[in-house]
Amino acid sequence: MSNNYKELLRLHDDGKVTVREKTYDSMLDMAKEIFGTCKWSLEVDSDTTAWHKTSCNESFHTYSGTFKDINFKFCPYCGKEIEEVK
Repeated sequence: MSNNYKELLRLHDDGKVTVREKTYDSMLDMAKEIFGTCKWSLEVDSDTTAWHKTSCNESFHTYSGTFKDINFKFCPYCGKEIEEVK
């Protein structure tokens, strides 16, 4: 059985309908292209705390390292996959 996923979108733009079909290797790849990612930047990093600013206009604070250290893969605010930016 194939793990490929197909997307069929009808995009309405100025009264026109466009249909496109594309194959993805995973649902996550499809979601990233359709919805984008939430970009997280590390604002403060000390021995005891870390603050991250998110592209969905939130801030996230950890006491035990960065979001990677606590195995976060998706933003708890918007649900998109987290993309680290420097």
